[in-house]
Amino acid sequence: MEFVIRIGVSVVTKMGECSVSSLGRQLGYLYYYKSNIEKLETQAQDLKNAKERVKHLVENAKRKGEEIENHVQQWFSTVDVISEEVESFLKDKVHANTGCCSNGSSLNLVSRYRLGRKAKKMTQKVVEIKDSACSDNISYVPVLQSSFPNKGFMAFDTRNSTMMGIMNALVDINVGIIGVYGMAGVGKTTLVKEVARRALEEKLFDDVALIVVSHTPDLVRIQQEIADKLGLVFHEISISARADRLRHRLRNEEKFLVILDDIWKELDLVDIGITFEDDQNGCKILMTSRFKDVLSNRMSEQKNFPVELLSENEAWDWFRKIVGDPIKNSDIQLLATQIVEECGCLPIAIVTVGHALKTESLSSWNDAFRQLQRSNPTNIEGMNEKVYSSIKLSYDFLGSEEAKSLLLLCCLHKEDANIGIEDLLRYVMGWGLFQDVYKMDEARDRLQIIVEKLKARCLLLDGDYHDTVKLHDIIRDVCISIASVDRHMYNIRSNDDLKERLNKKKLKDSTAISLLCENVGYLPEKLECAKLHFFWMWKIRHLQIPDHFFEETKELRILDLSYSYLGVLPSSFCFLQNLQALCLRDCWLRDLTSIAELKNLEVLDLSRSSIEELPRQIGQLTRLRLLDLTSCSRLKVIEPNILSSLIHLEELYMKKSFSKWEAAGLSELKNLVHLTTLHLEIANSNILPNDLFHDKLERFKILIGNLSGWSDCGTSRMLKLINFTKNSLSEEHGLQRLLKRSKELYLDGLKGVENIVHELDWEGFPEVKHFSLKNNGEIRYFIDSEDQPTPSVAFPSVESFTLRSMMKLEKICNGKLTKESFGKLKFLEVSYCYQLKNLFSFSIAKGLLLLKDIEVTYCSRLEEIITCNGEHDAYCVNGTEEVDNIKFSQLCSLRLRDLPKFLQVSTCLNEEQLTESSSSTMSFFNDTIISFPILETLELSLVNVGKIWDNGLTVTDSTCFQNLVTLNVNNCGFLKNLFPSSVAANLLQLKRLVVMMCDMMEEIISTDEVMDKKFKFPRLNSLTIRGLEKLTKFCSATFVEFPLLTELIILRCPALKTFNSYSAENHDALSLFNENVAFPSLKTMEIGSINKPNRIWSDQLTEDSFCKLEDVEFTNCRSLTSIFPSGMLRRLCSLTTSRVSECHMVKEIFEIPIADVQEESKNTHSQLSNLHLFKLPSLKHVWGKDPRGILTCPNIQKLYIYECPNLQHLFPYSVAKSLLKLEILCVIDCGIKEIVAEEEGLVKMPKFVFPQLTDLRLVKVHQLVRFYPGPHTSEWPLLNWLVVSECIVEVLALECQSFLKTYGLAYHGVPLEQRHLFLIDKVAFPRLEKLKLERILLSRIWDDEHEGLVGKEEWAQILSHVRELKLSDLSNLMYLWEESTQPCTAYKNLNTLEVINCGRLKKLVPSSVSLQNLVNLIVSDCSRMVYLLSSSTAKSLTKLKKMSISRCEMMEGITSTHEEGNDDEGEIVFDHLKVLELNSLPALTMFYPGNYEMSFPNMEEIVVRQCREMQTFCHGVISTPKLHKLLIDEEDENSSESDAEWDDEYEELFPHRREHVRFTEDVNSIILQHWNSKHGIGMELQQMFTEQDDQIDEEHSDGNSYEDYEHFMSTRQEFLPFMFASNFLYAFTHNKYTTETVKSSEFLINRWQGI
Repeated sequence: MEFVIRIGVSVVTKMGECSVSSLGRQLGYLYYYKSNIEKLETQAQDLKNAKERVKHLVENAKRKGEEIENHVQQWFSTVDVISEEVESFLKDKVHANTGCCSNGSSLNLVSRYRLGRKAKKMTQKVVEIKDSACSDNISYVPVLQSSFPNKGFMAFDTRNSTMMGIMNALVDINVGIIGVYGMAGVGKTTLVKEVARRALEEKLFDDVALIVVSHTPDLVRIQQEIADKLGLVFHEISISARADRLRHRLRNEEKFLVILDDIWKELDLVDIGITFEDDQNGCKILMTSRFKDVLSNRMSEQKNFPVELLSENEAWDWFRKIVGDPIKNSDIQLLATQIVEECGCLPIAIVTVGHALKTESLSSWNDAFRQLQRSNPTNIEGMNEKVYSSIKLSYDFLGSEEAKSLLLLCCLHKEDANIGIEDLLRYVMGWGLFQDVYKMDEARDRLQIIVEKLKARCLLLDGDYHDTVKLHDIIRDVCISIASVDRHMYNIRSNDDLKERLNKKKLKDSTAISLLCENVGYLPEKLECAKLHFFWMWKIRHLQIPDHFFEETKELRILDLSYSYLGVLPSSFCFLQNLQALCLRDCWLRDLTSIAELKNLEVLDLSRSSIEELPRQIGQLTRLRLLDLTSCSRLKVIEPNILSSLIHLEELYMKKSFSKWEAAGLSELKNLVHLTTLHLEIANSNILPNDLFHDKLERFKILIGNLSGWSDCGTSRMLKLINFTKNSLSEEHGLQRLLKRSKELYLDGLKGVENIVHELDWEGFPEVKHFSLKNNGEIRYFIDSEDQPTPSVAFPSVESFTLRSMMKLEKICNGKLTKESFGKLKFLEVSYCYQLKNLFSFSIAKGLLLLKDIEVTYCSRLEEIITCNGEHDAYCVNGTEEVDNIKFSQLCSLRLRDLPKFLQVSTCLNEEQLTESSSSTMSFFNDTIISFPILETLELSLVNVGKIWDNGLTVTDSTCFQNLVTLNVNNCGFLKNLFPSSVAANLLQLKRLVVMMCDMMEEIISTDEVMDKKFKFPRLNSLTIRGLEKLTKFCSATFVEFPLLTELIILRCPALKTFNSYSAENHDALSLFNENVAFPSLKTMEIGSINKPNRIWSDQLTEDSFCKLEDVEFTNCRSLTSIFPSGMLRRLCSLTTSRVSECHMVKEIFEIPIADVQEESKNTHSQLSNLHLFKLPSLKHVWGKDPRGILTCPNIQKLYIYECPNLQHLFPYSVAKSLLKLEILCVIDCGIKEIVAEEEGLVKMPKFVFPQLTDLRLVKVHQLVRFYPGPHTSEWPLLNWLVVSECIVEVLALECQSFLKTYGLAYHGVPLEQRHLFLIDKVAFPRLEKLKLERILLSRIWDDEHEGLVGKEEWAQILSHVRELKLSDLSNLMYLWEESTQPCTAYKNLNTLEVINCGRLKKLVPSSVSLQNLVNLIVSDCSRMVYLLSSSTAKSLTKLKKMSISRCEMMEGITSTHEEGNDDEGEIVFDHLKVLELNSLPALTMFYPGNYEMSFPNMEEIVVRQCREMQTFCHGVISTPKLHKLLIDEEDENSSESDAEWDDEYEELFPHRREHVRFTEDVNSIILQHWNSKHGIGMELQQMFTEQDDQIDEEHSDGNSYEDYEHFMSTRQEFLPFMFASNFLYAFTHNKYTTETVKSSEFLINRWQGI
């Protein structure tokens, strides 16, 4: 009892205020205390598991190169916070209160109550966070912008004018296509690459696509390369269809540059799909060609620029720079001058000759000059004598025949191809081009030396990918000429070229043939080339190689048939006994048995082929040195003893191929004693045999374990081990040898290792260049050398170092390391290491002088990057010791994300300083000990530092950041400002500044004691400020200037008052921008969700600010009353696009000043082309008053106005008169009464002309009564699409001078009774093709009743152009055309007609109207329509494909017979009708009641629903030869379940019900059968059965459902004979017996007899 009292004292006190209903819950906290704690622990563990799952998804996405969505990163942060709270709660509070006091004190009960309650609440929160875990849409594929590094560009004076001309053309809205032409090798490609680089740098374009067209344009490749840049995926196959898709996609681009390089002949851009619309002024096409006439005569370009030869001085200066010191020799100098003259000032010639001679002797220079003088020109198209001579000289000066042969081998590749070094190796080995080389390793070394020599002579270029090279097209052309003349090596470009050469026997003596044309279409029966050594033919897709093809090529040594559908190899393979190298890369292969004949084969490439089983015949190729099975994803079987038979194999490539090895199969690899290169995947790490890997392996890429993909940095030795243990690494299979020799080492899921260096490699992995360790929950110290007597060596060669998901990692290094450790580190990435507090000690950091990039993410306890508090730190700081500086002289990028406890880069402070500092006052860059002199990128996200730079930072210290280019600060909640004035003044290279979601930030540049300053950000081009709730200003400087800023975004800064607060401006009229800020280059500005300023611009601005503004957008600016004040108008000359939305106080867009002085010099001619106004409830005027020339907008092309209920009119008079380029006018849900405001004092009747308007939409403009208040005329010559919906507009186009003379203005004075839409006296809409009218009070569409108006013929001419007519909810419309005996042309071109809910319409069109081009017809809810069409109109529907008629209550037939008379002869043919739908037509008896024959030669589908009176389709003969679907369905929402059962029982009898049918004859019979079953005898039977059902339900309600059913069915069966009679009723009366009627009747008879 006392115990209960104590509970009452201790607990009830806490619950006294609780209601009775909540008392149980409160007691539950106490009673279920333990279970609440246990649930919390369980849910916390589940949350941890969920986090791991999401983390794996994130890692997988990152491996694919995808970016992670922000909400995923935020979810991780939320998980970390709640996990830490739960851990702290369980550890600190729960365990401290688990025991009970010996006397059971009330204090313990209260504590349990509190803990139980908190555990319950925390559990709910954990569950909510866990349930919000992301599994889908965690990442996205980033849009990557092109980059154009252009080291070969030299800014010569002869290039500068051309460069400037091209750059100016790119920004000229009147220029769409730009041509660049010049001779081969003059530097066109280099020039346009520089143009692209500068254009992207200056933000002229969002992206650039550069495509090499070449001599034989591959249109599919061109389309694909552009599509790749746009992120477009083609689903079409044909070029024309792909062109349509590409053209449609390009319409969405606003700033996109397409560069078509090296065009040789006419190229139809439309056929490819490379076209831009007239309003896409920001999109350009830039082309280069050797031939001016290709650009001038064939390409419809708008501006051409020549690329001239260098001047003599430029040529000499460049040649001298290439050659270097030797040119200082007086003897050589004279020769050099003469050689430069011979090079003809051609850049490519100067480069090649200069590099060829710079290391040669005087005699070589003399010889070179003589050869240049004597060389004869070749007939290469587009090349002059000087070019050929110079490049031929470079070739001759190679000296080495091996180098020459290799260069000529390269020219056999396609133009602009990336030539793989490994491919060249296989060719030279097969051909035997290298002397005294007997092994693959030796050949590779020799090849590398020669390639480097050719690069040094500028005859080869670096390729776009690792281990590839390229040939300049002009050098390639010269080499092709040399190869064909000197070596009989031929590059065949097309099928026609092949045929010509074969017919003229030109290939008879050939030694090499490269046939790389797309889709080879012709091959001879035999290739008669007895001397042929090299044959390369690819992409044989639709042609079988003849069986005898290779019979006369017995000397063939290299055969490459890559990318082909081969199936079975030709039988003539047996003649290739000298074949050394066979390449079948990416081939579809079915039978390789004949490969066994190639006894001398040394190189076999089957990579990416379709083989599923390694052929046993390969085991007979005992001389094979190289076998490539890379990416043979279908390879599943390798029979025993095949690989072990290849006793001379040196290189085996099986990357991304067969992986399901067994121990015996792997053991075969040990027999390959000559193996030096091995690429291998092994899924099961438990089957590795001993001594599998030996020291002879010089190159290896090996992945072992649960395969998760390859990552490859391009080194020769890569090892990736997944889910290994320490014990498995120590076994005798040889992995330890590979581990120590690897250059790339990836360890994923390693277990049982506590000290990486000391346990895996005592030498510290001296050869590793790229290291990654992931997913480890055991290691506390990556390197633990604390117990070692001397400093340890660790990773002295590593360049990239990655640690990810190291759950218990506390330190990277615990102890001392040598100075060489990590000395070559360039890239450091650390993520998801939740126990890590710092990265390096001060002593280690001093050696990281080559570090370029640091990225640290999701390390919840990380406090600093460099620590000075290490016990073994040689540079440990104490109160008196002086610390040396660390200068990270190579660090360019520092990215820190999701580090909630991060304080500083380094806390190298003494104890007194540490005591005085706190996290809110400490700066991210806190002292001068550590500096980043060339830091370019700084990104801080979810890093809770109080300051980035200290306010007391001196000017000298702040210069450390003068190279900063990109600064991105996001979600740093404690920052009150971004940087002090000393730092801001030195950000001279800053180009991009982003500040987002920093809740405490009040200003960007801090206000300090000295604010009488001017700031200039000289290179900043993009500034984004978003989500800064407390920001009041950018700065308070006397002046701040952004000379190159082109993009400004300020969003969701509700407290922002002004950009620069240093102003004496009246705060009652607060402006966002005042005279103390300058934006002379600003082009794009977006302002949204700012509440304080009531004006954007002050009356006083700097002279050139905002004068280049092109695109502005204002959203949700609550205090704005106008957008462009009168003082801004003169600055709007460049403005092209303006968007204003949800600014509730805005009353006018353009404020027009009082025109007391009309000076032409003050007038503004705006370039405004797009104006979008959305949701502006207070807007009264777009233009405050008629500008009358003060502001003209002649370039407006698109005007969209939505939801502006108080807008009075659209245009002032003078603006309306100037809209000569207006193309689209869309007004939706606005309060305008007229389109154009009335002009006072007019003497002459105005005429409004809209010569370019194609699209006019007026929707929900309920108060619109007229176009213009007074008499006027108008012209709309190009109007193509007209939409009028929910309007009461009286007259849209009033162009009737004679009418006005007769009626004057009285017509406008009549009550607003809408009868006519158009009232005109001549053809005002000659191009009208689409007309949509909805919910307006029209009786007809035209008026010809009044004197002076146009008659029917003119109206028919207008309507004859209409191709699409949609009429909806026109309750007064009586007809589309009046009855007439004369044929008319109205609607003759109509393609689509939709008539919906037109209640007074009795007929679609009269018989005088022909709908000869109608394709789609939809009629619905026309309640008074009895017949849809006359038979004569029906006969005109020869192109109709689909007809859908529904919900017309009075419709009795589709086609009437009123004009037929007694004529029984005739036929109505719907030639193209495929689909007919008749739905909910209760009065419909038949489609056509007349006697004409009905023919539907292409009818495929008839659907009839709820047409209860329809007994037959027509009285006459009906033909539907292609009908395959007939659906007759009477069911509606009132159908009973018993009816459905009846249908199921007899679905065999009536297969046409609800089923697709395959018969085609006698649709009439089928419809009649259905009708009879419902309305004839069938209806009577059904009624009888229904009555019996009701009776059964009443009499047998005791649950005997089975007996009821038997009785019911026996009753039904008695009436089967009557159904038989019903089935034959129609056939008997019409003398038509069909298979279906017989079949169904037989079923009924058999069913009856069975009873």
